[in-house]
Amino acid sequence: VSFPPPGSLSSEAATQKKALGGNRVRVQQNTTRKIIRPETRKSSAFEGITSPTGTAADTITVLGCADARYRATKIHERTSSGITTKGYNAGMFFRQYAFNVTGIQHLSLVLKRIENDPHTLAIRGGLNCDLDPNGIHRRKSNDPQNFRTSAAGHQWAMIDIDKLPLPNGLALTPRHLEATLEYVINLLPLEFHNVSYHWQLSCSAGIYDTSKVSVHLWFWLDRFISDIDLKRWGKAVNAAAGLKLIDTSLFQDVQPHYTAAPIFKNMADPFSIRSGLVMKAMQEVPLVLPPETPAPPKPTATR
Repeated sequence: VSFPPPGSLSSEAATQKKALGGNRVRVQQNTTRKIIRPETRKSSAFEGITSPTGTAADTITVLGCADARYRATKIHERTSSGITTKGYNAGMFFRQYAFNVTGIQHLSLVLKRIENDPHTLAIRGGLNCDLDPNGIHRRKSNDPQNFRTSAAGHQWAMIDIDKLPLPNGLALTPRHLEATLEYVINLLPLEFHNVSYHWQLSCSAGIYDTSKVSVHLWFWLDRFISDIDLKRWGKAVNAAAGLKLIDTSLFQDVQPHYTAAPIFKNMADPFSIRSGLVMKAMQEVPLVLPPETPAPPKPTATR
């Protein structure tokens, strides 16, 4: 697998900024879809990335901000009054690239590669086949459905752990990082405990409160699972745990999966390593779905 050199996505985004600033964006409409593309056609922000040979098990859609003024990460800056944080501001328009992925190790390689670019994020939806793959498109789900997850779903899934309180003796610091990750893994259902995973600390992890952990955990599943079934599974896990352990909003077409590392100004990153691949005995999660709840019967009309 070959990837563009570091910074190439950002430089391409700068090119897009110039293009969008100097050319009117034309909106082409018909009764079924809307295509957005600049009048001056530009090469894809992901040009030069090649997919693995052979049959790919799955794909992951990576979006790059069409305008370099926007970013898909946070900025932490130390000032005289303390640390200030600027939140995500990825904009509305994106270039897209569908990476072929063949398993957890390859998925981890892709995630590590795009982590270095502050203008990229991932989504579950794939580009509508009627749209130009080299064009600029809005991410919104009702625009109208530019990106959509296939009915079969994906063989990969990201679990977003947000501000989970840690027990006494653990803190979100480099020294306790391995133990913290395993603590989170052991809160997941049993079928996750001995499976390899890619982890990435969230952009604010360890900045303000080390008594809580926010981390993204990526897994490869033993089969394709639909977004609907993942939502149902996540709600069942949360109910069994008695807390919101899993953010089920990720399991839909265009919900951002933030992958870019945070930016630090006038301060050091408290973690020299913010992501990695943990290898275990199993490479796929044999996900156990809860039984489907039958729909309640419709009330019969009375005369």
